[in-house]
Amino acid sequence: MAKDILLIGSEERISLYQEAYGKGDLEFRIAKDLNATMEAIKERLPALILVDHAILGQRSVEICQTLKKYPG
Repeated sequence: MAKDILLIGSEERISLYQEAYGKGDLEFRIAKDLNATMEAIKERLPALILVDHAILGQRSVEICQTLKKYPG
């Protein structure tokens, strides 16, 4: 079973992350903002969440703070 990684950022950068983490048994999903992130987590809890600060800037801090408070 593939490990699920949720990348919060931009689809254009997914290849960068796939290269960095290898092509093993990893499945990457993309969320572009906080609402999409929460929906993706409700759908299926990922093994790892990556927040691309370079793309999101200050919004990445808001996303991390919200995730920290998320009870799930």
